[in-house]
Amino acid sequence: MPGIGRDVRVRRLLHQQCLPGGEHQVVEVPDPCEGAAHLPLRPFRKPPQRAVHGRPPTRGDLHVPRRYPEGIATATTEGAAMDLDLRKIRYFVAVAELLHFGRAAERLHIAQPVLSRQIRALEKDLGAPLFERDSHGVTLTAAGRQLLDDARQLLATADATRLRVRRAAGGPRRLVVGFRAGVVVTRALRAFGAAHPDVEALARRVEWDDQERLILDGTVDLAYVRRPIREQGLTLLPLFSEARVAMLPADHRLAGKPELALADLADEPRLRYADPRPGELPIRTIEEKFESVASGAGITLVPESVAEQYSRPDITYVPVPDAERDEVLLAWEASRRSPLITAFTRLAALADPARAEEP
Repeated sequence: MPGIGRDVRVRRLLHQQCLPGGEHQVVEVPDPCEGAAHLPLRPFRKPPQRAVHGRPPTRGDLHVPRRYPEGIATATTEGAAMDLDLRKIRYFVAVAELLHFGRAAERLHIAQPVLSRQIRALEKDLGAPLFERDSHGVTLTAAGRQLLDDARQLLATADATRLRVRRAAGGPRRLVVGFRAGVVVTRALRAFGAAHPDVEALARRVEWDDQERLILDGTVDLAYVRRPIREQGLTLLPLFSEARVAMLPADHRLAGKPELALADLADEPRLRYADPRPGELPIRTIEEKFESVASGAGITLVPESVAEQYSRPDITYVPVPDAERDEVLLAWEASRRSPLITAFTRLAALADPARAEEP
């Protein structure tokens, strides 16, 4: 019946009339099918309207543009979680490391105005200023320093995920184990291979200055590392510790001693491989240590296992019993939940029980 649909629609129509004093009344349109008289008026007070741009509202102000043109699903509410744009994070790290927008733009191969807009957008996303900009240059704010601390690990984790996905798509499962000089991983790799014949287990040496980075960026899945180590973003499993010995030139005045104390070495020049002076090249590998010690540039302490595995006729080792012991640990990315890593860590502790029991 056509009258029914029309009846329902008309019953819902309201007509608002304005009365003096700002009071409003609403009139319901009567049902024409029933020929009813006008319904009683119901008083209605409209909430006060705010001024628009300093003037009273007009009829034109009744049209308000949609706040979210692309739909309410794209809007964020206060306190809601928001995904970070990794591209903006990379841009931020470049500026934070160089403290110069122009040089950062050159490194990123983008125009400087584009970089500036992206940084402002990131600051808006985070609700905090990241840089102080003035005539003297660019500096990090407290929020910027905090983001820089977290951003490097965040980007490394993203890169590691991308690498592992590509690796998984490219062939059989693989576990890459890093190790420091002197640490023998053969028994652990063999035990793991026997328990997981479908997994390719590989070893790669890491150094003191890249052991954390290679774990976090996915180059290795886990690694045998030595202290000191930056623990942020890593899970550490202590395995064993070992004594350290002095690495000396073969013709050194202390070379023939059965053992030495730290006091005997107090006046000896030390290799500054961890904190080189300005202009000095850092000493990274055991081979570079050999060359530096043999040339008389200085002496250093190395783990006992290094002395057992590396020898040269122009180098000698002397035990130093009162030196702090060298600690070996297994390390992997803290957020990873890999059954292969879990399996390897269990086998690693059993692979060399004699060393695992050392203090």
